[in-house]
Amino acid sequence: MAFKVCDLPNADNFQLHLFLALAEKERELISARTKAALRAARERGQKLGSPTTPAILKARSSAFAANLRDVVEPLAHLPSRAIAAALNAQGVLTATGGAWSSVTVLRLVDRLEIA
Repeated sequence: MAFKVCDLPNADNFQLHLFLALAEKERELISARTKAALRAARERGQKLGSPTTPAILKARSSAFAANLRDVVEPLAHLPSRAIAAALNAQGVLTATGGAWSSVTVLRLVDRLEIA
């Protein structure tokens, strides 16, 4: 049974073998270049990857939420959109430095276990 390629309908097995061999070689070259670039970055002292673990992220999130408890608790009777609007009006930023949305407020209220 002949193998057909949509982009090369007239290619025979020899041509396909050449294309596949070239693709494999290119994959190896990309891998080598990537490893070399990462090694050079490490040698320059650049930190790679995320040094945080899920436990550290959870602790940071809890600490951030706790700092906002006094601001959010008085607003807890309002809908999440209204709380988001109030936080944005007060210039309070999210943990990532962005604007509040109803979803981020719901996550905060859930983290603070405010009913």
